[in-house]
Amino acid sequence: MTNKGRRAGDEVVQLYVHQRTSRDKQPLRQLRAYARVSLKPGETKTVRLRLATSDLAHWDVTRSK
Repeated sequence: MTNKGRRAGDEVVQLYVHQRTSRDKQPLRQLRAYARVSLKPGETKTVRLRLATSDLAHWDVTRSK
């Protein structure tokens, strides 16, 4: 991410996931990771968000698994 402005700034980078197919109703988006980043004018930073396998898991109530 790059701050192209003339002032320092903060941004919250967010990672959302969703289930493409599911028998039971699911939210359209689920926040799974985020990071607050402070950038000086013209500064560039690479943001890495950790996503565990368990963050993608879902209990299907229609099949109990």
